[in-house]
Amino acid sequence: MHETMGQDDAAKLRDFLHGRDVPCPVCRYNLRDFTGPACPECRHEIVLTVGVTRPRFLWFLLAMIPCGFSGIAAAILLLPIIMQPLMGGGAAEGLIIALDLLGWLSAVGGLVLIRYRFVFLRQAPGRQRALALAAWGMHILALLLFFATMLIIDGGP
Repeated sequence: MHETMGQDDAAKLRDFLHGRDVPCPVCRYNLRDFTGPACPECRHEIVLTVGVTRPRFLWFLLAMIPCGFSGIAAAILLLPIIMQPLMGGGAAEGLIIALDLLGWLSAVGGLVLIRYRFVFLRQAPGRQRALALAAWGMHILALLLFFATMLIIDGGP
């Protein structure tokens, strides 16, 4: 968050916009020769900043997908875990409860990733790719281990 613009910042912004066609980042209103503290069209405060034209979120999103999916699956799996004992079917199996806990853990990992998204985005693209592939690899490995454990418990295929 930035504080209210000081006089120096306002002067720099006026100098930058003087004689230059620049759209408001919110409503696209032309801020040519802009002199006020807010866009005259949408009333959002205008600040002069340095930024990237196209932030690259691909690897961040790809790292988030398995965490989000696991969290949704854990929430859905929680329903039969809660309902089975209430309907007289006895307690849910430990393996199902463990799978659900892993899903919740993955969802928490996704929330941590969201919290530290700027740390992730500051990484080099190769490192971002490696982290996203590691997230997918861990989730695929956990799923394979779950299926293998189910086969062993059930006595094989």
